[in-house]
Amino acid sequence: MIILHHIQLGLNTASESFLTVWEHKKVLLYLLIPVALNFIFPIYSAYDFIYTLISRGAPTDFVIVIKAMAKAIIADLGIACIAVHAYLLYEHQTSSVRATLSTVAKRAPIIASWSIIAGTIIYLTLSLLYMIAEPLECGSWMMHCIYAAQIFLGLLWILGVFFVIPILALEEFSLLESIKLSCTLARALIFEIIGGELWIGLICLLSMLPLMILFEKPMAYYLFENEAIHDWSGIAPSILILIGWVCATAQTIFRTRLLYLAYLQPREQETDVLFYPRF
Repeated sequence: MIILHHIQLGLNTASESFLTVWEHKKVLLYLLIPVALNFIFPIYSAYDFIYTLISRGAPTDFVIVIKAMAKAIIADLGIACIAVHAYLLYEHQTSSVRATLSTVAKRAPIIASWSIIAGTIIYLTLSLLYMIAEPLECGSWMMHCIYAAQIFLGLLWILGVFFVIPILALEEFSLLESIKLSCTLARALIFEIIGGELWIGLICLLSMLPLMILFEKPMAYYLFENEAIHDWSGIAPSILILIGWVCATAQTIFRTRLLYLAYLQPREQETDVLFYPRF
């Protein structure tokens, strides 16, 4: 019952995040540049440094890696802006774009550094796994183990760095301190994260489902074959990008809301550091 309670809290927090996006639509503007880049360049699921470890293989074209890294830096700065804007809303019930941009500008170098370091770690890990898997026979048990390792490492990475960008944007912490705090919070809030991510994923899936049915090829084809979405009608990729835009914004607000409830607000009220009821 306690676990279900925490999962329900995550679900409620995620649903409130979508409500925040609806009520404060200008938060969408912070991801306008990376969204515009996705309209200009093809979508390569395996080259977006977010869920890359779950995809198959490693980028072999260095230009694609540079493009993906640049997109990741721009996207992470946008995510940091959303986190700051959401925090100001929660703390002061008001926020301004000027205050948000001013705050993020001060932390931009360390956020960009994190993007580069994270992208490099992911790329090197993928490359190593790819080098191990390349000589193996397709369908062998060892190949399945490699795929399982990619999924496990990907999920572990996503969970461990779940709060890193909001922490970097809102706190005067070093990269190492931010990663340590993110891991600590992720362990404490694991069931809330699961509940919230399931809700966000469900909203995203239901939004994309009509397109999947209408255009026949399932999204999994593109996710696991690392192919650009180029053979659908022109409107389909645009709608997918817009859905991803809204869901990514809500997911950032969800992360920030959890961080605020579990760490920032209790600390500002001068309670014990790890505050959270289960401690």
